[in-house]
Amino acid sequence: MLINFSALIYLNGLILLGGLYQEVVADPKQNAELYLKLFDDKMYNKRLRPVKDETDAVNVAIDITINRILEVDERLQLVKFIVWYRLYWTDQLLSWDTDEFNITSVSLDPNMAWRPDVTVYNSAEQPYVPEI
Repeated sequence: MLINFSALIYLNGLILLGGLYQEVVADPKQNAELYLKLFDDKMYNKRLRPVKDETDAVNVAIDITINRILEVDERLQLVKFIVWYRLYWTDQLLSWDTDEFNITSVSLDPNMAWRPDVTVYNSAEQPYVPEI
């Protein structure tokens, strides 16, 4: 069975591919082989959109939760929040045959995979410029 996994990213956490709340016990050797298959320099480039057909779009869904209101300035009409946001998308290039590897999900460093470039449009502060 070939599975194409969706990715869930936390801003400063891990990327989780596969089942979100599923405990996975995998053979370390199989895990290492899967990482080599997924991130071989010739096969995966995190700087390119994760699609097999270049005409395909990468649909990104965003969940935003207001964690705390820090400050309200009525005169300047500004509100400062602490927000948590999660981004969801499908990375078509991070897929594998679960029958071959017997692994249904992996966790990885967010710097290993493509991430969407998302900025708050009407932020009162300078926009975040991602490192390239």
